[in-house]
Amino acid sequence: MTAGKTPGFYHYSVPGTDNAGVAQLQEGYILVGNPPALLSEQGNNQSGAPGTNLTLSVTLAPGKSGGTSGAGADIFFTTDSGTLSSRLVTTNTSGVASVVLTLPASAGAVHVTAEGPYGLGHPVVTFTETSQ
Repeated sequence: MTAGKTPGFYHYSVPGTDNAGVAQLQEGYILVGNPPALLSEQGNNQSGAPGTNLTLSVTLAPGKSGGTSGAGADIFFTTDSGTLSSRLVTTNTSGVASVVLTLPASAGAVHVTAEGPYGLGHPVVTFTETSQ
């Protein structure tokens, strides 16, 4: 079975006969959606002393996701350590959303995840920074 290339619902039906000789018909739908938007990260793989502020940003490229531009989308940032200047950042007219990560007191890897809107395919990127 091959789905169409245009977003939408595609119906299929598969006729057959079971081992008792009874005719069967299985039907269903395939949903073809738009390709998701993309997030590209800037500021990945930085390091610094505890308490250092690192600027991290993402640029939203809506592509064929249904968005008309990268501007005005809410990006959700989370971290497993340290603190962020903001957790929800709206992209500017260039599609860029930035946060400042303050590195934690303990040494080790710090991961920051940026998530785009579900309506644009929920693009996700993860930064890995190091507190020394």
